[in-house]
Amino acid sequence: MLNEKLYILPQKGVEIHWWGKDLYLFINRQTYIKTSRMESKIISAMRDNIIGRAAEILKRETHTSIAIARELIELFLKEYQEYFIEAEYSRGEFNISGEKGSYYPLELHVSLTNKCPQSCFHCYKEATKCGTDIDTKALIEFLEKTKGKVREIHLSGGEPSVHGNFREIIRALEGEYKINVLSSGIGIDIYYKDIHESNAVLAVTIFSNMPKLHDKLAGKEGSYSEIIQNIKSAKENGISVVVTTFIRNNNVSDILELIDSLECIGVKAINIARIAPLGRAKDYDVQSDFSIRQEDIDILKEKIKNLNNVNTIFEDEEENISLPNSIFSCSAGTLVWSINELGEVHPCGVSSVNGMEIGTIRDADLFSSKYRKMYIRKIKDFRGKNAGGCPFVGL
Repeated sequence: MLNEKLYILPQKGVEIHWWGKDLYLFINRQTYIKTSRMESKIISAMRDNIIGRAAEILKRETHTSIAIARELIELFLKEYQEYFIEAEYSRGEFNISGEKGSYYPLELHVSLTNKCPQSCFHCYKEATKCGTDIDTKALIEFLEKTKGKVREIHLSGGEPSVHGNFREIIRALEGEYKINVLSSGIGIDIYYKDIHESNAVLAVTIFSNMPKLHDKLAGKEGSYSEIIQNIKSAKENGISVVVTTFIRNNNVSDILELIDSLECIGVKAINIARIAPLGRAKDYDVQSDFSIRQEDIDILKEKIKNLNNVNTIFEDEEENISLPNSIFSCSAGTLVWSINELGEVHPCGVSSVNGMEIGTIRDADLFSSKYRKMYIRKIKDFRGKNAGGCPFVGL
């Protein structure tokens, strides 16, 4: 029997998003459920409403009786019980992103600049101390259109904080998005107040627990010491910090020591990834240093499986999720888009390929059904002229 005074909320890891005319449930960004037309009406009615009020809304939407509306909600909750929970309060936690009939991504990666104080060996943008900043006014005007439609924004670079209007940009996003700042960890500390008040997560990269080796791979002397100090300062300022490191040949013990060091300063989330041969990494001896033996991966997994205070993610093993009729065999072009420092909108969160851009931040109808159809035709034509299909497959 339904308690009509309770709210219904999505379980942790469940995101609800419109893509075109269909409403999807995404579970941990790994699997999805395409809901029926009636199910989408039920979900929309339950948003930030107690069950009794949701039944009244559903009654009007479906032109049925209140008894049938209640029964429909009860049947839905029984079918989807592992994805929703009952709660006494809503607190605005029932979010439905996207817009019916339009095509908004779940996540945007925004490169504010290709300038960086470091010169990391693997940088896919080949960032240096010189470069280009994205146009602040055009970007903020674009992001005004995506408020309430896009859930998550990653501010990156280069080093995003060297953009002259970093503070203005992150403040414009405050309270509207889940924000991640992907930083080198160098010089970012002057913006900790803005990052904290925007409830943003700070993500930095550390290559090794050995300072000299890290500095060599980062291309900056003293980098390790400054990053560690800035992580400590970030934690003291109440900022959540995520650290990414990379598995290489024979560095399992180094990773374990790094995990211990980070745990001591309060870092709870660590990503362990592989290097993709993009940008400067193409010129680095990737094959000798990053052709990882499976036994090293197995040893590392065994060593970390009982580390309850560390959330370790093997990014190379994450499943790629693509929607029905997706252009690509992954989330590119649907769930994840990127904007580079020139204001070009691309389908991949990692890389840009000339000829595959979706448009620019100045395009007014970028999310419309008409624009989507035009882009699909463009990619089909692009593939027809460029054998091999999606250039990101296999990276």
